[in-house]
Amino acid sequence: MSMQLWQEIHGVLCLDQEVGQTDTTSLDPFTEDTFIQNLHHRYKRDQIYTYMGTTIIAVNPYKKLSFYSAEVIAAYQHHHLLDLPPHIYAVAEHVFQSMKDRNHDQCIVTTGESAKIALQYLIYGSSRRRNLEYLKEQLLSLNYVLEAFGNAVTIHNNNSSRFGMFLEIEFDFKGDPMGANVTNCKHNQTISYLLKILIQNIYWKSVESLINQSILNGIDLHLLKCLKLQRNIERNLQFIPKANIDGTEGCSVLNEYELYDVCELLVSDMTALETAFTQRIIETRHELLVADLCSIEAKRTRDALCKALYNRLFTWIVNKVNEFTKYEQEQYLKEVLSIVLIMNCYTIFIQMNAWIYRQNNHGILALLDEECLKVTPITDEMFLQNMSKACEDNPYFDSQDNPYYESHGCKNFVVVPHLNISCEPHNPGSASSLPPLPNHCFRVRHFAGTVTYSVNGFIDKNNDILYRDLSYVMFQSEHPLLKVLFPEGNPYRTHIKRPASIASQFKISIGALMKNIQSKELHFIKCIKPNALKVPQVFETGLVQHQVRYQCLTETSRLRKAGYFHRQDYDSFLNRYKMLSTVTWPKWTGTSIDGVALLLKEFPIHPSEYAFGKTKIFIKNLRLMTELDDYRNERLNELATLIQKVWRAWTKRKLFLQLIESQQIISRNYKTWKCYRYRLRFDQTARNRMREKVTASLIFRDKKVSYKKSVSHPFRGDYVRLRQSVRWKRCSQELGDQYVVFADIINKITKSGGKFVQKLFVISTSAMIIMDQRTMQCKYRIPVHHIHRISLSPYIDDIVVIHTSSDETGVEERKAFVFESTHVIEIVTKLFLVIQNAVTKPPHILITNEFEADFGRDVVTFVFRCLGPPDTTTGPAKIHRRQNKMEVTL
Repeated sequence: MSMQLWQEIHGVLCLDQEVGQTDTTSLDPFTEDTFIQNLHHRYKRDQIYTYMGTTIIAVNPYKKLSFYSAEVIAAYQHHHLLDLPPHIYAVAEHVFQSMKDRNHDQCIVTTGESAKIALQYLIYGSSRRRNLEYLKEQLLSLNYVLEAFGNAVTIHNNNSSRFGMFLEIEFDFKGDPMGANVTNCKHNQTISYLLKILIQNIYWKSVESLINQSILNGIDLHLLKCLKLQRNIERNLQFIPKANIDGTEGCSVLNEYELYDVCELLVSDMTALETAFTQRIIETRHELLVADLCSIEAKRTRDALCKALYNRLFTWIVNKVNEFTKYEQEQYLKEVLSIVLIMNCYTIFIQMNAWIYRQNNHGILALLDEECLKVTPITDEMFLQNMSKACEDNPYFDSQDNPYYESHGCKNFVVVPHLNISCEPHNPGSASSLPPLPNHCFRVRHFAGTVTYSVNGFIDKNNDILYRDLSYVMFQSEHPLLKVLFPEGNPYRTHIKRPASIASQFKISIGALMKNIQSKELHFIKCIKPNALKVPQVFETGLVQHQVRYQCLTETSRLRKAGYFHRQDYDSFLNRYKMLSTVTWPKWTGTSIDGVALLLKEFPIHPSEYAFGKTKIFIKNLRLMTELDDYRNERLNELATLIQKVWRAWTKRKLFLQLIESQQIISRNYKTWKCYRYRLRFDQTARNRMREKVTASLIFRDKKVSYKKSVSHPFRGDYVRLRQSVRWKRCSQELGDQYVVFADIINKITKSGGKFVQKLFVISTSAMIIMDQRTMQCKYRIPVHHIHRISLSPYIDDIVVIHTSSDETGVEERKAFVFESTHVIEIVTKLFLVIQNAVTKPPHILITNEFEADFGRDVVTFVFRCLGPPDTTTGPAKIHRRQNKMEVTL
């Protein structure tokens, strides 16, 4: 951006350089003169926009200004309405942010170029994603296409729209445009159907020059000069009356070459089209009747066809535009918000037509429909008489048949009776200020002024019936588009409804429009024409005063100044701003009105700036709402930061836990793999030893203190090399015990005094053997299936009690053996496995500090006591026998 351009933009967007009041509600004193004078001062400095609350007043400069560039659009983005000088961009940004922040559909009511400027901001102000650029180009181009077919030159405007456009732009939650829909609010304007060739040439010329709008604005004059045609040529297809043989009146085409030109354009049969213009076929249940049309009826038929062609062609163009700009992902339409631009409609137009829609059984339109539906013929004069009778008690109605005309002269009148207007128009016309009322006329006082209407042609224009004969000819045309435009001409269609009258179409169209915008928040752009010459820097006070009055701008400004800018129910207000107070955040359990009161008390806001209603809170001005929204945005940023912090911490912790779990899995798998690799190196003997170690761990781990010192000690089994002893081999043959599992010299504790006696303790695969270590004489041989329990203490001692039972003699004999050995863990483990392998059921291992031992004749209770720490010992265990109790002290 160049320095000069930056300085120009900076000057345009500087509030200090604004002339007068940027908001009319700030005028003091506030009068109509100061209101207009403020507009005049700002207009002379090219400051054409002035706020009226959130409504903006735009004075047409009739020249190009420099503050519509992309740089200005970027400057107004993300700013409040009062941060920068008044501009349509500011209103569009306010509407756009209201849609995003409040999740509510918006509607802008405006006219002409102001609508294009607002549309430009909404499109260019969105994101710059590539997939949206084509859609943006479509949205900006559709207005040129519709203007090419729907605009005309009037005495007020060189590019005046002959239709009202309802443009609905759909946005997603990010604020990007997703599609658009155009609704044509038709104006029943008289269509110039005199130059058929001109229409076709304008079509092709407008398509070729679509990009250059300046060509479109003057194209009609250029084509007229090229074709050497003049504007006052009317209805070049004329009919002349003729008399039939039966005395009835008929007609024929004056110049057949004109009919030939029309048929060439429509690609239709000349004879069929002439017959449709001059005759009418009436179909009954039993026969078809052919009636000739007079020249007047033929002209009406021609007019109806021309209007139908133009109307349906324009509607077809609108539908095609909608097909290209609609939001294709219809499954997500419920998540889409919209901003509506109602172009070429004034506020009072909507207000009056809203009344027409609600009061559809009264008023001129209802009377016109009622008269047209009567079976008996009705004339325009009869319609005027009936309307005068229906409105004779209305002081606003004025006609020659109205008694008020003679006694009071011309009275004020609004289009529809009983219209409830919030303020009366200024300077009502008096009888002396209005000219006499002509015949067959009545007067209507609009907001823009008094208008005299002639009823000539009211009935015919309201009926606007296109006979099926013409529809049939159009459907039979070789032009494919005409089959689409006139589907009722299909001869196979038997059920044809009577077409709706012009008044009914108007009411239906306005009813649909009002139903749509009632669910949206309205914003207005008021446009004012500064002079009738359409030249820059000319401000006609009388013309501006007239527009200010009929648009009720001064009354609206007073209302906005004295009233409240914003109202909202307590629940919605509290839900929107409750994060601003620690009392109401995160959850408020009291009533909504108490929560709103506590919320507002925490801000330096004067109580006069707001008021409490029964169900709503009322805010005085826009600046207070702006401050609350700023506080809310700051708080939302803080909450968003908090959420981000918590979420990031949660994700990092989750990742950390996943890493820990992964590390544990990897470590477990690695250890498993190492153990697997370690086991592959084992022979059968090593595997048996490992099995013994695992069994010892299952039995003693975390249960007996002395287990820890046995982990690193290998289980050798034969500590006295008994397997090589000759005497053992001789003895084992006698006993039947070939394989030695364990052999060692251990201490046998006597049951009487607890004395230690060394014995040779042997475990074979089938028995537990106690032998004399010198003589190798067998003292006891207990088969393993007689051992049912093994008892130990949980301490560091090496004492074990083996419980046996036998019923070989028919009498159950119980006996317990008490041993002490440094290999007590190995003894119990090997004995456990031998018993399990022999009888498939392991013995019961009891590890406790007190248990009973049955010695046959008496039962002795063993009690173990540890005087020091459980995992240490200061000497050998001391054993004392006291009656039936054996005390072991460690």
